[in-house]
Amino acid sequence: MKIVIEHEVLGHIDKKLYTKLSKQLKEQYGPPSIKKRIAISFWNPDIKNVETRIRITNGEAELMQKVGEWENKKSFKLQEISCPIRGGVNEIYSLFLILSNLCETGIAPRIIQHKNKIYYSKDFEIKLSKQFGRSEKYLFEIEKVGERSLQEFVNKNGLAKYIKKTDVDFWLKWNEDVNLSIDLISENALKKLITKYLRYT
Repeated sequence: MKIVIEHEVLGHIDKKLYTKLSKQLKEQYGPPSIKKRIAISFWNPDIKNVETRIRITNGEAELMQKVGEWENKKSFKLQEISCPIRGGVNEIYSLFLILSNLCETGIAPRIIQHKNKIYYSKDFEIKLSKQFGRSEKYLFEIEKVGERSLQEFVNKNGLAKYIKKTDVDFWLKWNEDVNLSIDLISENALKKLITKYLRYT
């Protein structure tokens, strides 16, 4: 099990800026680490400061939860709790069923898929993300890991204007636009997706 506090900012960008930043950050920090990820999100908007996910990243499965206030903030500190999931597709699917029963909210869990490019510096972890499913959208996430301030980094790199305060309605619409709803895919299709991401390394 791992428990960490993440201090970060999140910005929304278009494909053109994503491509530009990819080149710029590679020149500054070297080739990125590539992470292919799927997550099944169990989020209850009535308990907005807690989100539980089954997450598979480069073949490694875990149960994780993020806790903390984020609504209408440009930067936020979140506690991330994670625990590895042992086993394969059947064990993950069984856990999905258990969580679906525990987290029944009237809103179906969402399938979130990312291809992330992560660049590392002394003070920051910079993630460029392509999120896809129903459509494609692009984001950046900057996590503070050293002494320098997040504001200093975003100002220096001209990113401040892309960081917006968000609320529950924003993310409900985002889910509708981008992420697949569990209730629209079959058990077999979900297991195929899980298997696909377990094979990434």
